[in-house]
Amino acid sequence: MVIAEIMKLTGASKPSIYRWMEKHPSLVIADPDSPLGHPFPKPVRKEGRTVHWDDEQVLQWWDANGSTVGRHPEDSPTIVMSWESFRRTMQIAPRVVDEDGEEVVHDHMDMVQQFERRDDDVKVWFRNVSDAVLFKLTYS
Repeated sequence: MVIAEIMKLTGASKPSIYRWMEKHPSLVIADPDSPLGHPFPKPVRKEGRTVHWDDEQVLQWWDANGSTVGRHPEDSPTIVMSWESFRRTMQIAPRVVDEDGEEVVHDHMDMVQQFERRDDDVKVWFRNVSDAVLFKLTYS
């Protein structure tokens, strides 16, 4: 795998990837049984000006660390939850009746800015931390 492929996979810039090789960008404790929390893999060879990484090492690292590193550089708060829970949440009707018998609109899906499914999980972006915490506590 070459740097362009890694940048496409991760959504990170070349300097970010090289910084990740020095230390993990967000975790300070590494899992001894997986690549989670470990620095990004070092290149395995160089051919001229082209640097190559081991495909399997990169994909294993990304699978373990993708949710902690993220593909989007913006500072929006995120949560990770099961796809099944998120799917059930999407299907909840937004209108409810309160204790006075009046119809009140509560649509927590309005808080979601974007989401990205990752196998059995989903990463969800919010405007602020309060929305992320409320959504996680309510539906996760």
